[in-house]
Amino acid sequence: MALLNSTTRYGWPAWVMHWTSVVVIALLYIGISGIDRPPKSALRLEILSTHTSLGILMLGLMLARLVWRVTNANPVKAYSLRPLHKLVAISVHRCLYVLVITMALTGVLGHLELPGFSLETTARRSLLALHAAITGPLLLLATVHIIAAVINLVVALPASQGER
Repeated sequence: MALLNSTTRYGWPAWVMHWTSVVVIALLYIGISGIDRPPKSALRLEILSTHTSLGILMLGLMLARLVWRVTNANPVKAYSLRPLHKLVAISVHRCLYVLVITMALTGVLGHLELPGFSLETTARRSLLALHAAITGPLLLLATVHIIAAVINLVVALPASQGER
């Protein structure tokens, strides 16, 4: 596997960042599920702290992926897909980037506490409400992405490789 993306294949950094993102998102979601229910305990605070740390990691990872995406070829553009299919694939990826980065930013800013800097309670609540509200659309879009990727691997890509 090459370092840089080519017009037909992703490079290994893109592959590593993609699958690391998948693992981090899974840990973020699974680790925080049900945390809003009582009792409030030291374990709950530790889980929230870990969640915030993973959120910061996710934000950095997504920004690195965005830089990589902008500075490297996009193999999706070379896939033998119908124009609408290609447009949807690229649009889903862009929406995933927007949702994940927005979710990470709202979560990190909603929990950010620095000496001399504190958000008003209303702003903090608004950020965390947006953070929570993004969960549903993000999970739905991620599910669509996974299903489309499996379909492409099983049906579309083998057929297009056979045409070469």
